Amino acid sequence: MKPRNILLTIVGATFEVIGRAAVVPDNFKEANINQAIAKITVHEEINPYYVEAFLNSSFGQVQIQRFARPVAQININLRELQKILIPIPPRSVQDDIALLMQDAYQISKQKLDTSVKLLESINDFILHKLGIRLEPLHHGPFKVSSRDFLGRLDVEYYLPHYLKFQKQLVELR
Repeated sequence: MKPRNILLTIVGATFEVIGRAAVVPDNFKEANINQAIAKITVHEEINPYYVEAFLNSSFGQVQIQRFARPVAQININLRELQKILIPIPPRSVQDDIALLMQDAYQISKQKLDTSVKLLESINDFILHKLGIRLEPLHHGPFKVSSRDFLGRLDVEYYLPHYLKFQKQLVELR
Protein backbone atom coordinates (compact mmCIF):
# COMPACT_ATOMS: atom_id res chain seq x y z
CA MET A 1 0.00 0.00 0.00
CA LYS A 2 1.22 3.45 -0.86
CA PRO A 3 -0.14 6.97 -0.53
CA ARG A 4 -2.72 7.80 -3.23
CA ASN A 5 -3.84 4.14 -3.40
CA ILE A 6 -7.58 3.70 -3.01
CA LEU A 7 -8.79 0.90 -0.76
CA LEU A 8 -12.19 -0.64 -1.46
CA THR A 9 -13.99 -3.26 0.61
CA ILE A 10 -14.92 -6.21 -1.60
CA VAL A 11 -16.04 -8.77 1.02
CA GLY A 12 -18.47 -8.25 3.87
CA ALA A 13 -21.46 -9.48 5.81
CA THR A 14 -23.90 -6.93 4.36
CA PHE A 15 -24.36 -4.79 1.26
CA GLU A 16 -23.59 -1.71 3.39
CA VAL A 17 -20.05 -2.98 4.00
CA ILE A 18 -19.24 -3.70 0.35
CA GLY A 19 -17.89 -0.82 -1.69
CA ARG A 20 -16.60 1.53 0.99
CA ALA A 21 -13.69 3.47 -0.48
CA ALA A 22 -10.86 5.39 1.20
CA VAL A 23 -7.60 6.95 0.01
CA VAL A 24 -4.34 6.03 1.74
CA PRO A 25 -3.10 9.39 3.11
CA ASP A 26 0.38 10.74 2.40
CA ASN A 27 1.47 10.46 6.04
CA PHE A 28 0.52 6.77 6.34
CA LYS A 29 3.48 4.65 7.43
CA GLU A 30 3.00 0.99 6.52
CA ALA A 31 0.22 -1.56 6.42
CA ASN A 32 -0.94 -4.69 4.70
CA ILE A 33 -4.33 -5.49 3.29
CA ASN A 34 -6.10 -8.81 3.05
CA GLN A 35 -8.39 -10.49 0.54
CA ALA A 36 -11.40 -8.48 1.76
CA ILE A 37 -9.88 -5.21 0.47
CA ALA A 38 -9.00 -4.25 -3.09
CA LYS A 39 -6.17 -1.81 -3.78
CA ILE A 40 -6.84 0.56 -6.67
CA THR A 41 -3.95 2.50 -8.17
CA VAL A 42 -4.76 5.57 -10.26
CA HIS A 43 -2.65 7.44 -12.81
CA GLU A 44 -0.94 10.65 -11.70
CA GLU A 45 -3.35 12.78 -13.76
CA ILE A 46 -6.33 11.41 -11.80
CA ASN A 47 -7.15 12.73 -8.34
CA PRO A 48 -7.61 9.68 -6.05
CA TYR A 49 -9.92 11.68 -3.78
CA TYR A 50 -12.22 12.28 -6.74
CA VAL A 51 -12.33 8.52 -7.44
CA GLU A 52 -13.00 7.87 -3.74
CA ALA A 53 -15.86 10.40 -3.79
CA PHE A 54 -17.32 8.81 -6.92
CA LEU A 55 -17.11 5.26 -5.56
CA ASN A 56 -18.78 6.34 -2.30
CA SER A 57 -21.49 8.26 -4.18
CA SER A 58 -24.83 6.73 -5.12
CA PHE A 59 -23.60 6.45 -8.74
CA GLY A 60 -20.60 4.37 -7.73
CA GLN A 61 -22.55 2.36 -5.17
CA VAL A 62 -25.21 1.36 -7.73
CA GLN A 63 -22.51 -0.17 -9.92
CA ILE A 64 -20.79 -1.87 -7.00
CA GLN A 65 -24.07 -3.31 -5.70
CA ARG A 66 -24.86 -4.63 -9.18
CA PHE A 67 -21.70 -6.74 -9.16
CA ALA A 68 -21.92 -7.85 -5.51
CA ARG A 69 -22.89 -11.49 -5.03
CA PRO A 70 -24.62 -12.54 -1.82
CA VAL A 71 -23.15 -15.95 -1.01
CA ALA A 72 -21.93 -16.88 2.51
CA GLN A 73 -20.42 -13.38 2.55
CA ILE A 74 -21.24 -10.73 0.01
CA ASN A 75 -18.32 -10.20 -2.36
CA ILE A 76 -17.08 -8.70 -5.61
CA ASN A 77 -14.16 -10.09 -7.56
CA LEU A 78 -11.38 -8.00 -9.06
CA ARG A 79 -12.49 -8.57 -12.67
CA GLU A 80 -15.87 -7.13 -11.84
CA LEU A 81 -14.24 -4.09 -10.25
CA GLN A 82 -12.57 -3.36 -13.58
CA LYS A 83 -16.03 -3.05 -15.15
CA ILE A 84 -17.05 -0.11 -12.95
CA LEU A 85 -17.39 2.98 -15.11
CA ILE A 86 -15.96 6.13 -13.56
CA PRO A 87 -16.42 9.37 -15.50
CA ILE A 88 -13.13 11.28 -15.64
CA PRO A 89 -13.70 15.04 -15.98
CA PRO A 90 -10.81 17.51 -16.40
CA ARG A 91 -8.36 17.51 -13.48
CA SER A 92 -9.58 20.91 -12.26
CA VAL A 93 -13.13 19.53 -11.90
CA GLN A 94 -11.79 16.43 -10.14
CA ASP A 95 -9.87 18.64 -7.72
CA ASP A 96 -12.95 20.80 -7.04
CA ILE A 97 -15.12 17.75 -6.33
CA ALA A 98 -12.45 16.15 -4.14
CA LEU A 99 -11.97 19.37 -2.15
CA LEU A 100 -15.71 19.80 -1.72
CA MET A 101 -16.05 16.25 -0.39
CA GLN A 102 -13.06 16.60 1.95
CA ASP A 103 -14.48 19.87 3.32
CA ALA A 104 -17.89 18.22 3.80
CA TYR A 105 -16.25 15.32 5.62
CA GLN A 106 -14.36 17.69 7.95
CA ILE A 107 -17.54 19.66 8.71
CA SER A 108 -19.41 16.41 9.37
CA LYS A 109 -16.65 15.18 11.68
CA GLN A 110 -16.61 18.50 13.59
CA LYS A 111 -20.40 18.40 14.02
CA LEU A 112 -20.24 14.81 15.24
CA ASP A 113 -17.52 15.72 17.75
CA THR A 114 -19.58 18.70 18.93
CA SER A 115 -22.71 16.58 19.34
CA VAL A 116 -20.81 13.95 21.35
CA LYS A 117 -19.45 16.66 23.67
CA LEU A 118 -22.95 18.15 24.01
CA LEU A 119 -24.43 14.77 24.94
CA GLU A 120 -21.70 14.22 27.52
CA SER A 121 -22.31 17.66 29.03
CA ILE A 122 -26.08 16.98 29.16
CA ASN A 123 -25.42 13.75 31.08
CA ASP A 124 -23.18 15.61 33.54
CA PHE A 125 -25.76 18.40 33.92
CA ILE A 126 -28.63 15.98 34.63
CA LEU A 127 -26.60 13.96 37.13
CA HIS A 128 -25.55 17.19 38.88
CA LYS A 129 -29.15 18.51 39.04
CA LEU A 130 -30.32 15.18 40.48
CA GLY A 131 -27.52 15.22 43.03
CA ILE A 132 -26.03 11.99 41.78
CA ARG A 133 -22.28 11.56 42.06
CA LEU A 134 -20.88 8.63 40.13
CA GLU A 135 -17.61 7.28 41.39
CA PRO A 136 -14.99 5.96 38.97
CA LEU A 137 -15.57 2.38 37.91
CA HIS A 138 -13.48 -0.29 39.54
CA HIS A 139 -13.65 -3.48 37.56
CA GLY A 140 -13.11 -6.70 39.43
CA PRO A 141 -14.95 -9.56 41.05
CA PHE A 142 -18.23 -8.87 42.81
CA LYS A 143 -20.85 -10.92 44.62
CA VAL A 144 -24.65 -10.90 44.32
CA SER A 145 -27.09 -13.02 46.26
CA SER A 146 -29.42 -15.14 44.12
CA ARG A 147 -32.50 -13.69 45.84
CA ASP A 148 -31.38 -10.19 44.78
CA PHE A 149 -31.98 -10.89 41.13
CA LEU A 150 -35.46 -12.33 41.04
CA GLY A 151 -36.90 -11.23 37.70
CA ARG A 152 -33.59 -9.85 36.38
CA LEU A 153 -31.22 -12.26 34.67
CA ASP A 154 -28.87 -9.85 32.91
CA VAL A 155 -25.43 -9.73 34.51
CA GLU A 156 -24.79 -6.10 33.62
CA TYR A 157 -27.66 -4.95 35.86
CA TYR A 158 -25.78 -6.23 38.91
CA LEU A 159 -22.45 -4.55 38.27
CA PRO A 160 -21.44 -2.51 41.33
CA HIS A 161 -21.69 0.88 39.61
CA TYR A 162 -25.30 0.18 38.57
CA LEU A 163 -26.19 -0.95 42.09
CA LYS A 164 -24.71 2.30 43.50
CA PHE A 165 -26.62 4.32 40.91
CA GLN A 166 -29.87 2.54 41.81
CA LYS A 167 -29.24 3.17 45.52
CA GLN A 168 -28.69 6.90 44.86
CA LEU A 169 -31.95 7.07 42.90
CA VAL A 170 -33.86 5.41 45.75
CA GLU A 171 -32.33 7.85 48.26
CA LEU A 172 -33.57 10.81 46.17
CA ARG A 173 -37.22 9.83 46.72
